[in-house]
This record gives sequence, structure tokens and C-alpha cells, in this order.
Amino acid sequence: MERGFKYKNMKKIKIVLMMSMVIAVLLASISVFYYYVIYLPQIQNNKQSVESQKQQAEKLEKENNEILLDSCLEVAEIKAENQKESYMENIVGTKTSVETIQWSLDEINERLYKEKEECFKKYK
Repeated sequence: MERGFKYKNMKKIKIVLMMSMVIAVLLASISVFYYYVIYLPQIQNNKQSVESQKQQAEKLEKENNEILLDSCLEVAEIKAENQKESYMENIVGTKTSVETIQWSLDEINERLYKEKEECFKKYK
């Protein structure tokens, strides 16, 4: 009787062990399935969206810098033109030599060149 009892218990233990092994294998396969089918694609989509957002931000920044550069150059040109006109209005009726006038205009052009350089340094 004792042997039969041990044999029946061993059979039950083997069945429980086999069932637990099947459950463990099912859990492992479900977790692998979840990782490759659900989790990994989400991560890749997130990476792609982050990359596309970075590219859009870089593109917008570049466009913004181009607009700012254009406006900076335009302001420098207008400022130089105003200085030239103001200078020319101030020398009308005076006995200023041609060399002095040319030197003053060269100074204005040099300032314009420096301002344009500053614009390029700022926005390029």
C-alpha cells in the first residue's frame, strides 16, 4: 500500500511539474511576443518621431536664421544709405574737398562692411 501511495504522489508531482513547465514556456513566449511585436515597434516609432522633430526644428532654425540674416543685412544697408544722405546734405554749401568727401564715404562703407560681417557671424 505504501508503494502505491508513493507512486500516485509521484505521478501527481510529475503532472504538476509538467504543467508548471508548460506555463513557464507559455509565459516566456508571451513575453517575447510582447517585446518584439508591441514594445520594440513603439520604441522605434518614438525614435523616428524624435528624429523627425529634430529635423523639423533644425529646418525651422535654419529658415529663421536666414530671415534674420536678410533683415540684419537690410537694416545695415538702410543705415549706411541714411548716413550717406545725411552726410551729403550736411556738406552742401561748404567748401569740403573731394578727398575728404571720398574719405567720409569710405568710412561709411567700411562701417557697413563691418556691420555685415557681424550679421554673418551672428546668423550663420
